Amino acid sequence: MLRKRKCIAILAILALLLAALIDPAWAGRGNGNNNGGNGGGGNDDGDRASAELTEAEIAGLVFMREEEKLARDVYLNLYDAWGLTVFQNIAGSEQKHTDAIENLLENYGIADPVVDEEGRGVYDDPDLQLLYVDLIEYGLASATYALVVGATIEEKDIVDIQAKIDSAAQADIVSTYESLMCGSRNHLRAFMNNLDAVGEPYAAQFLSQEEFDEIVDGSLETDCGDY
Repeated sequence: MLRKRKCIAILAILALLLAALIDPAWAGRGNGNNNGGNGGGGNDDGDRASAELTEAEIAGLVFMREEEKLARDVYLNLYDAWGLTVFQNIAGSEQKHTDAIENLLENYGIADPVVDEEGRGVYDDPDLQLLYVDLIEYGLASATYALVVGATIEEKDIVDIQAKIDSAAQADIVSTYESLMCGSRNHLRAFMNNLDAVGEPYAAQFLSQEEFDEIVDGSLETDCGDY
């Protein structure tokens, strides 16, 4: 019973930490060097390309680039700490996620917020910077808490990506987001399988319980591309 209470408590804390990041308006904050559709380096082709996008699309790409990298960084560190292969496997997938967003940034001439691709835990957005520290702290408390962190990140990622899909019009952006969300659903299933194996309870925090159950109870999706 004490273990269950501790898990419920950490879920509540993580929900509070992540709640601010679900608001679509939040994604438009920070990264002032990217807002307003200005591309990196003053390239004319980039300026024209980024001008095709709305501010919401630009802010969404910038945010998702760092959020996907944050997931990768957290999972790499938790794999180092606990040696659970689920973290190693999904970290590789998250690398592909953040690379996919990087390609879109480059195609549209938008400055990349990631300065050090290989470095872990360094973000242009100060809120993501603080979030990373908190997630690592909780994930290092125990291997079970690390799995809870993983499920939390993936659940939140699904909600965030859907919000970005809803605010995007460009077909290539929407298609990329949909592939990433497909991958995130599989990631959530993987973390829940691990949590179920150790008998650890987890309740939906950002999705409705019905949406959460539909994903977790569904079969592994094989049409997510490389994600």
